[in-house]
Amino acid sequence: MDLQTLELHQNRLLTLTEQISSLRQLLRLTLTGNALRILPQSIVALSSLQLLECRRNNLICLNSFEFMNNLTYIDAGENKLIEVKK
Repeated sequence: MDLQTLELHQNRLLTLTEQISSLRQLLRLTLTGNALRILPQSIVALSSLQLLECRRNNLICLNSFEFMNNLTYIDAGENKLIEVKK
């Protein structure tokens, strides 16, 4: 699938499936205003991702994004972060 933008804001999502990694061409992912506590580890497989918006969730940890070379913008404000992994 060649989906480039996925906007899932304000949906009361509690989880995001590991299969998100199958969207290899995804450039923009908006998850703002849900109830997510964690992002799946498989999100690092989104190597084309440039923008990740996950503001206003219940995130407690952000995984490492070191292999996501195209990622230039992350908005993770208004969460409950206690750890950001390198």
